[in-house]
Amino acid sequence: MFALIFFGALVVATLTGAIAVDLIGIIQPAAAATVILAGFVWRPAPGLLAFAVFVLLYDTTAFYVGDDVKRVDELVIPALLIFGAVRLQPWRTRRLHSVRDGSLVALVVLGVISSLANEVPVSIWIPALALLLKPIVILYVASWLPMRTATFVSAARVILAIGVATAVLGIVEAFDQRAFQQALGLPEWVRPRGSLPSVKSLFAHPAIFAWFMAFLGLYCLVAYVELRHRWLLALGALFGVATFLTARRRAIGAAAVALLATFAWSTRRIGRLPTEFRRWVPVLFTTLVIAVVFVPGLLGLYDRTIERYLPPESPPTSGEQPIPEQVDDEGAQTSPARVALYTGSFRIARDHFPLGAGVGRYGSHMSRIEYSPIYHEYGLDRIRGLRERNPRYITDTFWPMILGEFGVGGLAAYGLLLVSICLAIWRAGRSAADATTHAFMAGTLAVLVEALIESLATPMFTSPPRSYLLFAAIGSALALTHSRTPTRPPVAPPGPLGSDGHHRS
Repeated sequence: MFALIFFGALVVATLTGAIAVDLIGIIQPAAAATVILAGFVWRPAPGLLAFAVFVLLYDTTAFYVGDDVKRVDELVIPALLIFGAVRLQPWRTRRLHSVRDGSLVALVVLGVISSLANEVPVSIWIPALALLLKPIVILYVASWLPMRTATFVSAARVILAIGVATAVLGIVEAFDQRAFQQALGLPEWVRPRGSLPSVKSLFAHPAIFAWFMAFLGLYCLVAYVELRHRWLLALGALFGVATFLTARRRAIGAAAVALLATFAWSTRRIGRLPTEFRRWVPVLFTTLVIAVVFVPGLLGLYDRTIERYLPPESPPTSGEQPIPEQVDDEGAQTSPARVALYTGSFRIARDHFPLGAGVGRYGSHMSRIEYSPIYHEYGLDRIRGLRERNPRYITDTFWPMILGEFGVGGLAAYGLLLVSICLAIWRAGRSAADATTHAFMAGTLAVLVEALIESLATPMFTSPPRSYLLFAAIGSALALTHSRTPTRPPVAPPGPLGSDGHHRS
């Protein structure tokens, strides 16, 4: 069903892109959106998965069928919210959560009040608020789905198949990047980092490929601890190697921290440490071996990190503007911009306490499209990458945007939203009725921790290629918390499981 919806959307996008060259640009994304929405109405879970994967790859698809296809989410997400609410009726199944829903309402209300108080034009703050809320809509729609173990296992097979294909292609690319990219007609990116090639496989940028590999690697390694299937360990190793080949510091470091955090979560009590350590030995050993193999590359990344945070006194002055997809988001020149965005957000939060500067005024996509006067007011327009004529680093962070635009209250509301999600998944994981569900919950916590770490230096929670799949996975975990009754016994200690991974009776 997923394949029918996904490839159907891809085919109609390609055909309409070829036919409607001179027509309105909305025809192509509208055709793809129609297929996805029809699939969602027919089969909600495969339809939502098809959308998440379609968007994950739409930067690449755009190189073949045109940029208009990247507007598909603008059409699909509002319709998903409406169709999802009508078809799934979450209020009837009690899938509402006072803390989570209340924090989201508070965030929206504070954003509206802040925008009105600061006289932000409606044409700016409404689109900016919509961009922030789009991934959250995916989370809610996914959380409304009638979720069973078989549902997310089927979705996992699809995502793993795509992951294996892209990982293998990434490893092939490492041998000759230029030839690989030219053969597939992809944008050229040949920027080795030390001894690491910085591959991107089928994606438009190594950062997206790195996140996808880390995302899948965490799920596989955590699932291996619970299910003891060796193929999961092998896939985790494959995705780990691919992550290292991207040479993205954030993805590598965030995944390592997330893995350790999941190990700590599985231990919980000091008395369980020896038992849990034995269960985790294969995962920790595999991770260590991969790290040792890539030690030369890691040393090169360490040198780049030092270079980044201790940049030379005379930065390059070349006036050449790089193509957006060729911008190195972990280059040394991005650090001053990110640091300035953080310090600026604190100053704005202080000066505009408690509401912030208004939605669409700081660190967001709309503040770059309609260059915000806040950057002039706080002297940020003098910093490379934040200047009006070249503002490409304005959207390189997430939390400064929340603090600067929504104020302290908005920051607290978004933080509470994430905390409530973490707690719900954590509690559901502890009381999971079978090992497969427990593995999915633990893996979801791991990828959420990884995303939180990456969000310190990327717009992780608003970046469409990544945020939709991330929030769809988190929403699916929340859906499972509703599908399981709280009176079920907790998952048993490690032991023999059936071939299907279900708890032994």
